[in-house]
Amino acid sequence: MVDSFRQLRHTHTADDVRRTMIRLLDSCSALSLRGHGGIYWVPAPHADVVRRMQGAIEQIGGSRVHLLPVHRSREARRALGEVAHGAIEQELDALKAEIDGFIAAPPERVSTLVRRFDAFDAIRAKAGLYRQILQVQVDDLDERLGEMSKTVEGLLHQKSAA
Repeated sequence: MVDSFRQLRHTHTADDVRRTMIRLLDSCSALSLRGHGGIYWVPAPHADVVRRMQGAIEQIGGSRVHLLPVHRSREARRALGEVAHGAIEQELDALKAEIDGFIAAPPERVSTLVRRFDAFDAIRAKAGLYRQILQVQVDDLDERLGEMSKTVEGLLHQKSAA
C-alpha cells in the first residue's frame, strides 16, 4: 500500500482537474452559458488568468481548452446580460433555500453560518462586475442579501446564546 501511495500521490484524476478549473472560473466571476457547464463567459479583466489556465490544462495529456473572444456589441451584451441576470438570480434563490433550511434545522458548526457571509460578498462582487461590464441590474440584490444577512446573524446570535 505504501508503494502505491508513493507512486500515485502526484496523480490527478480528470475530476480533480475539472473541480480545479471550476473553482478557478468561479474566482474569475465566470458565467456558465449552459446549465451543466462546459462553456463559460469570463469577463475581460480575468482573461490573463484564463489564458494561464489554458496553458496549464493543455500540458496535461491531449487536453484542449478553447478560448473564443466575444467582441463588444449591443447584441452580445444583451445576451450575456440576460444569462448573467438569470445566473445571479439562481444563486440568490439557492442561497435563500439553504438559509431557510438552516432556520428549520440550524447547522452544528458556527463556521457553516459564517461562510454564508463570504457567499454574500462573492455574489455582490460578481453582480458589481456584471453591472460594470454588461450593465446587468439585479433587482433588489442588496435588499435580498441584507435580509439573508440578518437571518444568518440571528442564527449566529442563537448559537452564541445556547
